[in-house]
Amino acid sequence: MSKGEYVWYKGKKCEIVYDYGNGYYEIRVDLNVELVHESKIQILDEPESPPST
Repeated sequence: MSKGEYVWYKGKKCEIVYDYGNGYYEIRVDLNVELVHESKIQILDEPESPPST
């Protein structure tokens, strides 16, 4: 994953804004930026539907 890619986080489509290179990413969630570990996000395969759990 890298800056500018979209991922799923808590059922929402979010953009990666910074990759720390140690498994942590800053992602834009709505109007906020959150620091999350890569284990908490999923790569966006299909933009219209969140991953099934």
